[in-house]
Amino acid sequence: MKISTGKKIVHFCNYSPIDSGIYPETRDLVLEELRRGYDAYILDHVVQNKNRLDPALHDDLFKMGRVIGIEDDRLSDTADLICWHSFLPEKFRNDQTKNLVMFLHGMPSFVFYNELYGGDPVLSFLKTAEKNLPHCHFFFSLWPTHEPFWENIFRSKLVVTKPIIDCDCIQLKKDNFDPNHMRLVVMDTWRGGKEPYYIFNAVQRLMALHAKGKLSAKVTLSIYGQGADQVQPVWRAIIRDEFEPCFKYMGRDKPQAIFDQNDIILTQVGEIPTESRVIREGLLAGMPIVSGFAFDPWTDFKHDCRDISGYADQILRCWNSLQDQRQRNHRRRLRRQRAMDAFDIRRNGDAIFDCYEKIFARAQNKRTTTAETADPGANRPPIAPANLSPANGPDYEKIKNLLRANCNNGQSGNCFETVLAQMATTKTMTKEEALIRLMMDLTN
Repeated sequence: MKISTGKKIVHFCNYSPIDSGIYPETRDLVLEELRRGYDAYILDHVVQNKNRLDPALHDDLFKMGRVIGIEDDRLSDTADLICWHSFLPEKFRNDQTKNLVMFLHGMPSFVFYNELYGGDPVLSFLKTAEKNLPHCHFFFSLWPTHEPFWENIFRSKLVVTKPIIDCDCIQLKKDNFDPNHMRLVVMDTWRGGKEPYYIFNAVQRLMALHAKGKLSAKVTLSIYGQGADQVQPVWRAIIRDEFEPCFKYMGRDKPQAIFDQNDIILTQVGEIPTESRVIREGLLAGMPIVSGFAFDPWTDFKHDCRDISGYADQILRCWNSLQDQRQRNHRRRLRRQRAMDAFDIRRNGDAIFDCYEKIFARAQNKRTTTAETADPGANRPPIAPANLSPANGPDYEKIKNLLRANCNNGQSGNCFETVLAQMATTKTMTKEEALIRLMMDLTN
């Protein structure tokens, strides 16, 4: 693929390096853009973002100088391409000289229900975006499972790619397995429709088995993304008092650390794409996954999580598969390889970067055409003598011969306009009359 090396690409995105959301996807894109020769940046649109101000949260991209705060923005005005992820200043939405693309990170259903119940009218905005944003050339979705929804909103500009991930962002987890401690973790983003309600109930069935002596291993559940001070009382209401100490609210931490401290990922997929960030990162780490989606293609351990007993049985089945160390390590390596084969941005990103190149080529062609038509006769000798008197007008026969000669030389672009402007200064004919006479003479 041809790459327009050095083209400046600016991604508007909230800097949140320990979230499993928009930022990691954007970070992976920027890292791959840099590898391919683009001059890529993330512009954090949150003024004085605390994540940006905390040195402990500075990731590799930040340390490379590729994350810029909006209060220090000196990049976007000269960008060759602006990528819209979670926010874009109005000046770029209105400036049709800027080249834009938009990445559709959210679940279509969440966008719908969020607006339905009083949230931002994002879906209504997207409905008219193709028409109202002619300079937004492509709308990217990174999940094929979303295509049937988005194709009802977008027409010619929708581009659906395979899921992407930078395979260097997660390493194979450490083998610190303890047969006496079943360490479970739920990592899906805590958001309406995605809360681990069924998981909380299924896990307590296993905790009850341990309490009754029917399961030798202690069972704990780590909840990624929520600190203990963030949990609403209703969640504690569904947890039995004696099991409360077994629920660990981890807050936000780097995914690698979460994987290294646990044995099994639980996911309550529902409407989440089966290739969610949790699935991709978990497989890269070699983690076994118990999915609450009965048709999940990425794991052998899956059951409709609404059937709490059946889902708990799948967790137990997965746990039993980990008891043999040799098989455990072998399967961990297989999962990582499968993730690399399916999600590697070095391959799956080609569709995105091909669109970039189409935009750059179109912009280059536009600049070339503008340069050629701006003043094509600027360096040519004048057709008529410079000392012609506007009062008397030019000699018609002399002008006609000069015009014909220039036409024969293929240089007529500016000649017609120059001649007509001069002849229109005479008192004997208008510009329109001059045009008719010249056209008739030149076709004889």
